[in-house]
Amino acid sequence: MRIASRNSLFQANKNYFNVGNKEPIFISSTFNMEIYMTTLSILKETLKSSELTLSVEGMFSNKRVTLSANNNMTFKWLGSGTNKNVFRIVGEPWVLAIAGMSKTAEGDILDEVKTLRRIAKCGIKVPKPFQGNISATDKDFTFSLDGLWDDQAGSRMAFIQEYLPYIEMKKANNPENFVKLNIIGRTRTNIIAAALRDLSKIQRAYKFTPWGDFQVMYNRSTGNFYVFDPMPTPNPGQFGLKTPDVLLKTWIKQLEDDLFASAQRQRVSKSILERYIKESTLV
Repeated sequence: MRIASRNSLFQANKNYFNVGNKEPIFISSTFNMEIYMTTLSILKETLKSSELTLSVEGMFSNKRVTLSANNNMTFKWLGSGTNKNVFRIVGEPWVLAIAGMSKTAEGDILDEVKTLRRIAKCGIKVPKPFQGNISATDKDFTFSLDGLWDDQAGSRMAFIQEYLPYIEMKKANNPENFVKLNIIGRTRTNIIAAALRDLSKIQRAYKFTPWGDFQVMYNRSTGNFYVFDPMPTPNPGQFGLKTPDVLLKTWIKQLEDDLFASAQRQRVSKSILERYIKESTLV
């Protein structure tokens, strides 16, 4: 079966593929967001009525953070940064993020919420409940928790988001190789096209409305990319000389090449491959 060349197909679909020159399309889909918000409201009330105790042991690579409650809720520590501690709510598809000790922690928490909502409106996948365009303010997504925080009683700002059990890009582990290590030569043509679609959307949005602390997760079974844990302002030097723009350009070029190599391996017809390319670059 004859497969058209990479250049001829992308040239034929250039109006779809040259996404870097188009402004992002803002979406308004709610996909039952009100149901999510109702579920989270119940969970928030349960957390707010709990007696929570957070404790920290060790430092640096030996650091361990635990969170306990006086009811049947249990938590698994996922990690900590300068602005928050993050826990999986065991038995629930949710993550609880609690502000840390720094003076800017609560402001950083609210900034993260604002940025997630801004990115989601560009059609980019982010953790629920920040996807969609619902009638809520940024502060509606945050709430205060009373507890004992490392032996200090008080109130901390928190928010809840979807737990994403996907492959996380490690910022300190050669992020330019993330796509090569996890996708190239490892998956089907339609999965590669889905990854190309999501990264093209991210590239376009980042060009027109960039954000800081650039991080993504990859769902191997669907090809989808999710942006998570962002901050509102770009931080130059995050990846040394590799900016998010350069990373995205590198990843997309790798995926374009692999899309055609995969099509050759799987003997995908020209018409199906054209459809994949259009689907991968349309919002």
